[in-house]
Amino acid sequence: MRGRPFSRRRALAGFGSLAAAAPQSRAQQSRAQQSQAQQSQAQGAPRSAGEPAGSVAPAGELVNSFEFEAAAERTLARASYAAIAGSHRKGFDRITFRPRLMVNTMDLNLDTRLFGDTMFAPILVGPASHQKRFHPEGELAMARGASSAKAAMVIADRSDFPVEEIAEQG
Repeated sequence: MRGRPFSRRRALAGFGSLAAAAPQSRAQQSRAQQSQAQQSQAQGAPRSAGEPAGSVAPAGELVNSFEFEAAAERTLARASYAAIAGSHRKGFDRITFRPRLMVNTMDLNLDTRLFGDTMFAPILVGPASHQKRFHPEGELAMARGASSAKAAMVIADRSDFPVEEIAEQG
């Protein structure tokens, strides 16, 4: 734990593990989950246990695609969320990552040459059309994000901004 910033998320996770271990809390937890499910259905958006209505975790505290998907469901209009929800994960489900312990990764180099350019890592941001449905700056913000991550971006043929304007952002 040394060197990692303390966050609200870690504090809640620690407290939750303590509370869940208490025998008397199991019955209360079951009732709370049922109540939460009913509230979520009434409000139209799922929430985590103990989470205030309408709250969304800061993007810096989201750690995987499932958490980003849940945040998008709470934030976007239903039609916009439906356009991007439920991606195909079948291919990823076949992959198993086996973490190796005590392996020196300090000098790890992921540089890759693609189309004559050297990339920081073999990461491409895939195309998505009309991104203004999801963010006010749409493809412009995506281009800035891809550029700051040193990743290449593929622009959709139906973008909300001209290709030249998007290219200026990177």
